[in-house]
Amino acid sequence: METGKAIFKLLQDSSAVGAICADRIYPELAQQDADVPFVVYTIADTEITATKNATSKLDTARVEVFCISNDYEQAMYLGI
Repeated sequence: METGKAIFKLLQDSSAVGAICADRIYPELAQQDADVPFVVYTIADTEITATKNATSKLDTARVEVFCISNDYEQAMYLGI
């Protein structure tokens, strides 16, 4: 599964995230006039594990998740 799709599914399936921002989960960036609160995620880096003759099954991705809200406590809770 692609990293971005996996992160989106994890965020979308989380009842805690859904309770705060519903379906406002965006890859890479959100529109300037997007309703808050929302989440933006980006794949910052992917490290592929080298193999001799097969597809790698142990890749590592660094993901950044930005929790945007007008309320600091709500943004912190969303981050948690």
